[in-house]
Amino acid sequence: MSVREKAERLRRFLEENKAFANVPALTVRGRPVTLREALEMLEAGRNVEEVMLGLSKLGLDLPWELAEEFYRRLAAARPELKIYALQAYVPAMSPAEALEHIRARDEVGRSLVEMYAKLLNFIRLRVDW
Repeated sequence: MSVREKAERLRRFLEENKAFANVPALTVRGRPVTLREALEMLEAGRNVEEVMLGLSKLGLDLPWELAEEFYRRLAAARPELKIYALQAYVPAMSPAEALEHIRARDEVGRSLVEMYAKLLNFIRLRVDW
């Protein structure tokens, strides 16, 4: 698939699913990049190979640094938020508590990262590339 086609599919996905635009989804040059930033890079012709590869692998690896960045941003934007239904580990937690578990790489953190990988895989399958 060409860069133009991939950018168009990503643009269409983000138009239909605005909530995913600021989800850190891949790493480019060592930093987490959101889907919106990935689209901007493709359209500008910057880091194209790295973005294309990152988009094709969404959700296939355990994305520790991406999940950490997501919960860091969530904790900064909505510290009062509560996360529920995390299997049998914890009845509820704040984004900051989730971030602590991810950084500790404990069982709860691993569960959070696995769920984040499923989110990225969902995106990959819906964009259909």
